[in-house]
Amino acid sequence: MRRTRKLYRRRDHRRRHFETTTAVDRISEFPDSILVHILSFLDIEDAVRTQVLSKRWRFLWTFLPCLLFYYNAFDDDGGKGVDFRVARNTEFVTFIEKTLLASNCKLKKFEVDFYYDPHFASNVDSWTRFAAGKGVKELDLRLCPDATDSEYELPQLLYDNSWFKELRFSHCRVSPQGNVAWYSLKKLSIGYVKFSNDVIERILAGSPVLETLTLESCQGFSRLAVTNSCVKKLILINFHDDWDESDDSGQWVGNFGSLPPIGGDVWQYRV
Repeated sequence: MRRTRKLYRRRDHRRRHFETTTAVDRISEFPDSILVHILSFLDIEDAVRTQVLSKRWRFLWTFLPCLLFYYNAFDDDGGKGVDFRVARNTEFVTFIEKTLLASNCKLKKFEVDFYYDPHFASNVDSWTRFAAGKGVKELDLRLCPDATDSEYELPQLLYDNSWFKELRFSHCRVSPQGNVAWYSLKKLSIGYVKFSNDVIERILAGSPVLETLTLESCQGFSRLAVTNSCVKKLILINFHDDWDESDDSGQWVGNFGSLPPIGGDVWQYRV
């Protein structure tokens, strides 16, 4: 009886070992492109951790074409205060720096979303240079500052980039010194930005194939001239139109036709 039990245990152990080995072998048979695609469904932190699995996995994550970084210090501080948030934000910035240093391929999408502090300005500058140098198609910068009047200023190199297909930025200072050259841009989303009539006009003039323009809580301009024939949709979020055309304090220029509102303070217009 004891021999029979031992025999069953050995067989069961061999069966489990065979199943585990078979599963591992199946994964290892996938080409690198499939494994990288699988990694793309993970958060970037988890994707980087896979480098410890084996020698083959060590560098696979460095070929991810989309790098998305998100960290909300206020959700994470647990009431521990400013010093804790600053320390964790610094760790987050350091993680981005190390990740970009190891990246080995052209980028399709690059996104950073965190509570911005001015002493990180040089870091964000290097990230934008990195993204531009990698020929990124989609760039998303959401840099909510901890204090007023401490927004990140978009570097001039971003205004002269014909690679962009989609561009989103919020809580940034927008002040192009020359012409805007977003010749391939199809979608543009700007949030919580204050800019002049001249700036918005240069942005639209420098985006000849723009199809969708989204403005959220933007201020400072009194004229919106959307005359580009390629633009098909204008989306306004938290945009309270108090312009009075009778006294020329504000002006809409373009063939605007209303679309059904999305909801709340979100309105769509067909241009």
